[in-house]
Amino acid sequence: MNSKHKRRTVRTTLNSKMLLLMGVAAGSLLLSEMQAGDNLVAAQASGQSTDQMIAAQSKSMAVTSNLVELKANGKKATQQGMLFDNKTWVPLTFLRDELNLSLTYESASHTYTITQDYQKLKVTLYEGGVTSYLNGHYLGTPSAKLVKGRIYVPFQWLKDYLGYEGVWDGKLKQLDIVKSQLNNLEIKTVSHREDNADAVVTLNVPSVAIPGNTAAEKAINRVLEKNNSEFQEYIAEALKNREGESNLAPYEFNSSYVVSYNQKGLLSLFIDKYEYTGGAHGMTVRQGYTFNLKDGSLLTLKELFGDNSDYMKVINGEIKEGFESHPGYFGGFNGIGSDFTDYYLQADKVTLFFQVYEYTPYAAGIPEYSISYEELLKKNSRYQNLLP
Repeated sequence: MNSKHKRRTVRTTLNSKMLLLMGVAAGSLLLSEMQAGDNLVAAQASGQSTDQMIAAQSKSMAVTSNLVELKANGKKATQQGMLFDNKTWVPLTFLRDELNLSLTYESASHTYTITQDYQKLKVTLYEGGVTSYLNGHYLGTPSAKLVKGRIYVPFQWLKDYLGYEGVWDGKLKQLDIVKSQLNNLEIKTVSHREDNADAVVTLNVPSVAIPGNTAAEKAINRVLEKNNSEFQEYIAEALKNREGESNLAPYEFNSSYVVSYNQKGLLSLFIDKYEYTGGAHGMTVRQGYTFNLKDGSLLTLKELFGDNSDYMKVINGEIKEGFESHPGYFGGFNGIGSDFTDYYLQADKVTLFFQVYEYTPYAAGIPEYSISYEELLKKNSRYQNLLP
């Protein structure tokens, strides 16, 4: 495998309704409440013992010499991480005990929730394994793991979503996890909910406050508010068109957002809007936004990477290769332009995405293709500070 393929990540994202159809939320949940060492107590509904359950879900995980020494802000932690597939996983309780993040447990759904400001990471245990969401956004590969009664989450999630970075020492197999230098801004979630015979509407949208820069703050919030108002208008029209059809099940609409990058004067996020108005399944539409916090302007791919004359060639080449290796690919991808807006930034890469049914079947979810900044940015370019 060459270095280019090592740097690129290809994945697809499924929405929550698809997972429900797969039975994630159904069936007997076998794992019970986390107690002092993150130990799991078995529910007796199936007659399985704790050891049997853990053995069944952990048998594929070889953890012999794959332990990683963890540190938090330079201080050695009592808990250890784990190396698997050349990636580091950290215990869920490390986030609580060493990083001081809020960790709660809901026994009815067997769900653990980590809260970091505007981000909520939910990890749910069920009979077949573990599933995870961030602000309602399904997190696929790499996924959380259950190993010997402990839940581990990829360090990449801390880096991409929770505002942390790591210093890796390969000789010592040691990872020091430290807080990233985030932008001086505040992000709040504005929520709206309706629940009646016609529809269940749950909207969660971001609102930004930037101390000392009201002009940029207003510019960003105008864009976010427009996105929300357009969705609300769409919902109102859909409900108007179903008037007199009281025999129909309630429609469902919801929106959620994930902040993927909040550093170095840039703010990047995406918003998912879901609707179910009958039929076999609902639909999710994703929109990406990347702002320059200096003036609140939206950034194009050209503005970010245009100093490299080959950036579009790199992007289109890797996306084309990704689609052609996808078993459900419909065909027809001829490249994107520099004005393409379906992307978001992360700590070490840009992720471009495509809508459901655009090039792949519904079951494939939302195809995403991640390309490292090292492939797209040159030194002395305008946004070279994105480079590691």
